[in-house]
Amino acid sequence: MNRHQTGDSVDGFVLKELLGEGAYATVWLALDFRSEGEVVIKFPNPELLADPQLYARFNRERTLALTLDHPNVQRALPAPRQPSEPYFVYEYASGRSLRALMYERGQLSLDEALAVGVQIASGLAYLHAHDIVHRDLKPENLIVSAEEVVKISDFGSAVSLGARRLTWKHFTPAQGTPDYMSPEQIRGLRGDARSDLYSWGVIMYELLTGVVPFEGDSWLAVMAGHLQETPRPIRELNAAIPAEIEAIVMHSFRRYSEHRYQSAEELLGDLANPNKVSPEIFDLSAEAPMGEGQPTTTRSYLRQAGLVAAGFVAAIIVVVAIALIVK
Repeated sequence: MNRHQTGDSVDGFVLKELLGEGAYATVWLALDFRSEGEVVIKFPNPELLADPQLYARFNRERTLALTLDHPNVQRALPAPRQPSEPYFVYEYASGRSLRALMYERGQLSLDEALAVGVQIASGLAYLHAHDIVHRDLKPENLIVSAEEVVKISDFGSAVSLGARRLTWKHFTPAQGTPDYMSPEQIRGLRGDARSDLYSWGVIMYELLTGVVPFEGDSWLAVMAGHLQETPRPIRELNAAIPAEIEAIVMHSFRRYSEHRYQSAEELLGDLANPNKVSPEIFDLSAEAPMGEGQPTTTRSYLRQAGLVAAGFVAAIIVVVAIALIVK
């Protein structure tokens, strides 16, 4: 339940408009009386405050965000030293999410998609250079301004590479389908910079084709797709895309992280010089499905991470098994 209302004053901020409300936080557009400028304030929900692990995640987002300063990363602003309640403040990047832009325009042109992709990759290169992995990159977490500047936002799932591992204990379908999750995250690993590059590739695939590479009737089926299925080549869905661009995007979300781009800098290098890219780099025919001979490992992880009850464990194993049989 949202405990704030339009017009409320919180430590010198006046709440103007509710921008979003999720499972664990509400986000408001507010006026800062001190600067007379607009800012974004994120308040944790009571359920989050009552859960030590979730509240630690909220504080982690605030701590990480305050260290960042890049044109393609949403900037956090300092809050009062003694706030009246938990929250943190972001710059207000006027615009809409990449998801909203996709709904508004439909499929983007090649030039538009590449402009978005380069900016996302640039922001990722900055984050990774500061030992930060986002882990939840998706169109809803990307803000596009009226000037077509793209900013990466929402660091609730981000981790410092030096931090101890956190599980997906609280991942539920209510948080969204795992369309952009890397296979290693689905299997319970924390992931690294290459996991963000996987998500980048899935986003670019969707921008260029209008669909995500792995679809299903449920989020379980989508997860199985990431682990087992071979995506259709981009040019089968959109023949106007140059083979070199197809190769770059498909290479970025190879199933095994060691087969992908190893850094955002490497990805940016190919985006800057696509004519030097060999279309053969994305040959997926040799990629074995994940999970063959590993049902015990998968089941063990799901129980340890506590994704949901044993019914989920059985369901995901069945989905993976069916995918193996079909293949």
